Amino acid sequence: MFYFLSKIFHFLTIPLSWIILCFILSLFWKNTWRKRFLIFGTTLLIFFSNPLIIHSILKWWEPPPTLLSNIQTKYQVGIVLGGINLNKKPTDRTYLKRGADRIMHAVLLYRKGIIDKILITGGGKDSIFNSEAEQLASILKTCQIPEKDILLETKAKNTYQNALFSKELLEEQNIKGKYLLITSAYHLPRASACFHKQGLNFDIFAVDFLSADYHKNIDWINALIPSAAALETWQIVIHEWIGFVTYKVVGYI
Repeated sequence: MFYFLSKIFHFLTIPLSWIILCFILSLFWKNTWRKRFLIFGTTLLIFFSNPLIIHSILKWWEPPPTLLSNIQTKYQVGIVLGGINLNKKPTDRTYLKRGADRIMHAVLLYRKGIIDKILITGGGKDSIFNSEAEQLASILKTCQIPEKDILLETKAKNTYQNALFSKELLEEQNIKGKYLLITSAYHLPRASACFHKQGLNFDIFAVDFLSADYHKNIDWINALIPSAAALETWQIVIHEWIGFVTYKVVGYI
């Protein structure tokens, strides 16, 4: 029952679902209400498919990128939150999707001497393969990061557990100092709140931005053209907002 209800709730939080529902309802209503549902559905479609609107909201929600030249602190550990495509065959490689930004920026920060070690946290959700942390560690080894500088937390299945179990691992390893939290920009508000709740001393490093920067006239023109990608981005952002509120209610942040 819980699984069924969760799927219904997920469906109702997707903007495309609202649009489809309006058009379906317009088929079963007559006269004034039919027209209202058509107008409302069309309005939602125009709003949520507009790239400029979602990118403007993302510029407010996402923390800005950090200039590497402005980083003056030496961090003991860079904490990377998992975010890869599990359950994909063949298993002789790691499928990164958008999560590639997280791990590759960690490699960059390590090579520049900004972080001394890389902690990857993520156990995955019902994976039939290795954990997210173990799969991402294979990328680090391919990039010739020494195993002594790779820490793995393989139990976490959500952001709250990422923070909780990362703290436990750091305490077990007796690694003190300041840490650098590395994850997608849209996910950082919730992630940083979870890590603050655990009392960790860290700075943030945003990667994997969903927002865009518009400079040229042609970019502004493209930003006004309806886009299916904008609908998908809204789905990600709304999911993140609901997650933030839920974590606040249950005391995770």
